[in-house]
Amino acid sequence: MPFIGQLGEAGLAKESVLGTAEAAPVRYRRFIPPFNFSTDINLLEGQGVSGVADLVRKVAQGAGQLKSGKIKYELDPEEVGDDLMAAFGTDTPTETASFTVVAHTAFTVTLNTNDYIDFTEDGGGEVSAHLTAGTYTLAGLLAEIKTRMEAVGSGTYTVSFSTTTKKFTIAKDSGVFVILWNSGTNNAKAADTLLGFAADTASSISATSPTAITYAETANDAIPFTEDGGSEVTAFLTAGTYAIGTTSATSGTLCKLIKDQLESANGTIATYTVTYSYSTKKITITKNSGVFVLKWTTGLDAGISAMTLLGFTADSASAIAATSDSTTADFVMSHAFSRLQNAVLPSYTWWQKNGVNYPQHAGCMLSKLEFDIKAKEFVIVDCDWLGLKYDGTGITHAATYSSRQPFKFDMCIPSIAGSPVTNYDDLKVTIDNQVAVEHVVSNTIYGTKIYSKGMKVTVSFSMIVEDTTEWAKFIAGTSTSFSIAMTSTELIKAGFPYSLALSIPALNYSAAPFPISKDLIKIVFTGVGVYGTGVGYTILPTLVNGYGSAY
Repeated sequence: MPFIGQLGEAGLAKESVLGTAEAAPVRYRRFIPPFNFSTDINLLEGQGVSGVADLVRKVAQGAGQLKSGKIKYELDPEEVGDDLMAAFGTDTPTETASFTVVAHTAFTVTLNTNDYIDFTEDGGGEVSAHLTAGTYTLAGLLAEIKTRMEAVGSGTYTVSFSTTTKKFTIAKDSGVFVILWNSGTNNAKAADTLLGFAADTASSISATSPTAITYAETANDAIPFTEDGGSEVTAFLTAGTYAIGTTSATSGTLCKLIKDQLESANGTIATYTVTYSYSTKKITITKNSGVFVLKWTTGLDAGISAMTLLGFTADSASAIAATSDSTTADFVMSHAFSRLQNAVLPSYTWWQKNGVNYPQHAGCMLSKLEFDIKAKEFVIVDCDWLGLKYDGTGITHAATYSSRQPFKFDMCIPSIAGSPVTNYDDLKVTIDNQVAVEHVVSNTIYGTKIYSKGMKVTVSFSMIVEDTTEWAKFIAGTSTSFSIAMTSTELIKAGFPYSLALSIPALNYSAAPFPISKDLIKIVFTGVGVYGTGVGYTILPTLVNGYGSAY
């Protein structure tokens, strides 16, 4: 039975040692046929002169190499990182701040200002509940009101707050009570405004404030916890948007903030270490000695806790360490690629499906990387590879693929000299690494040296002529700058789309034919990227996705 196109699969893995085949990659490519990986083995033809007309009398196997590795596919915002790494050699990943801490609403009780609740019970005499001055969370204030009213009254009280109406309700277990906001002995120092009241309440079993207050119901800044069986305390995270980081040793990260606030709140000599794994998306909090419990669901401030933000779903066990039992929201990583010296570009092993097996081409180096953008199409990546050797034995392997959506033409905004361009088509950005393979005297038919001679960046695109600004630059030999931003509609997390930006600081036009026809006039510009001494690069790609390590 013949093979058909759907059987084609290919993936690549970066090599630790040049020409030594790597283990099978994690992800494979959905490539666009044809996929041409051509292993070329030249013949050595004996051409000694003899008495017959036939020129070739002896043949032996000659030099071999991966002469042509051509693969084309739709631009995926995660897979393209491998190609950019192959083209440039260095990836510097930096996490983008994307974890947001929302501050809780603080209720401030001030001595002799708003610290009294005068009330009567069941027609009896006036009593005064005196609130302790301080700053409270909602849960803390509710508990304080209940405690102080029960301390001076005879009833049992329930104090609640509706996040829907933003109003307080104070209820007695039985009988009636009246809160004397205006007529009480301490009316000038009453907590009426703090709680949304304005006048004495009716004699009833409950009283609800008539005025809604401002309350941040999405707050997630609290970490209620206990240490070594002691009393509960709450650490409050400072509001802001943070990179989560991987360790509390890195300043400015959410990990460092958690460490600092736990140690600030505990009032003991205990210290904490906080780490995060980009691979598992889980956070681990470790105490230096003893045990602690994170009271995510049972703590006083559980309603405003950072439980979901940090990937927890329940109270932690009493232990020296706690690891989130779920995953956090996705992190956002920005990958900036820069060019290594020619001789040290990374090499790769390509795995190509052939029936049930995956033969490998080892010692491969990316010679040319091209981004092709056409109207009403997906963005296409077109690659040319050269390699050293071929292993036809292969192994069986189960392929997996990226689930990301590819970029398409309407997600791309090119800019020339800082101004966006809309009337364009057939845009190509080509990175040519000019890779070569050398054979030396050795005991193998395959090449032993593969290297890049240098990098050349070219740009070509068609522009509908509505003004001739760029054509005038071509005529005058004036350089310009070029960039293109591709922004996906697919999000890494809320507010953070997948994106790829290519920036060329200096572009000189090498051709710009000006055709005259009955159709719309389109000038096909071709330009060459020039190394910018001020910025230190010819082209700078920046890829934003959820991949947590260097490619």
